[in-house]
Amino acid sequence: MNAPGRPSNVRRYAIVAAFMVAILASAVVITTWGFLALFSGADPITKDVPLFVGPLMVGFGMIALLGILLSIGRELLLGRPKFPWLLAVFAGIGPFLVTGIAGFLSGLPPTDTFSNSFVLAIVPIGWLAALLYWAVTVRQIFTDRPRPRWRWENEDDE
Repeated sequence: MNAPGRPSNVRRYAIVAAFMVAILASAVVITTWGFLALFSGADPITKDVPLFVGPLMVGFGMIALLGILLSIGRELLLGRPKFPWLLAVFAGIGPFLVTGIAGFLSGLPPTDTFSNSFVLAIVPIGWLAALLYWAVTVRQIFTDRPRPRWRWENEDDE
C-alpha cells in the first residue's frame, strides 16, 4: 500500500480501517451463524469434527476478506475513488470459497461447506463489508472534512 503522493497517515488509516472492518465482519458472521442456528434448529457443522474447525473456517474466510479490503484501499490510495464493483463481488465470493475450502479440507462433507446456509451467509456480509470500508475510506482520503466528534469532545465547552 505504498501509494505515491499520499501522506503515510492516510495509508495507515486505510490499513487500520481494513483490519477493523474485517474484525467487524467476523463478529457479524459469528452472530449470523448463531441466529441461523437458533431460528432454524440446525447446527452449522453436523459432522463430528474438532471444535476449532468452525472458527478456523471463519478465520480463513475473514483473512481472504482482509486481503480484498486492502486491495480496495490500494485502489483508493492510487486516486481512484470509484466504487470497485469487481472487488466488491470478490469480497463476497472470495471469503465464501475460502471458508468452504477450509471446511472441505477439514473433512466436512459438501453439505456442511458450499451448500450450507451458514456458509452462504458470508456472501452478503462480505459485500456489505466492502461497501462500508469503501465509504469510510473514501471520506477520509478524498474530503477535507474532519472526523465527526462526540458531544463531549467539543473544545468550546471548556
